[in-house]
Amino acid sequence: MHSFRGGAEIYGSTIIPQEWTLQNYIDLFTGSGGTASLNFPRWFLNTFVVACFSCVISTISVLMVSYAFSRLRFKARKKFMNVGMILGMFPGFMTMIAIY
Repeated sequence: MHSFRGGAEIYGSTIIPQEWTLQNYIDLFTGSGGTASLNFPRWFLNTFVVACFSCVISTISVLMVSYAFSRLRFKARKKFMNVGMILGMFPGFMTMIAIY
């Protein structure tokens, strides 16, 4: 909510801004208002490209594994499916805590 506040109200005592403005976002993307050294649009594009590739690669790998589980019968198939089901019960942020 603080990003929608004006410059004079940035240290206000209320949670919700009394005067809403988008000037902080305009300054961030255009490089004005003291953010000229930041290349935020490029960072945003890089993050978007990485996220798209991650989604595509993840979808392709999940499709291949699920096709193999549905068509092939092998000895540890049931155990792998149970492990996948149990891991699917945990939210994504819990795995991020374990990784990082």
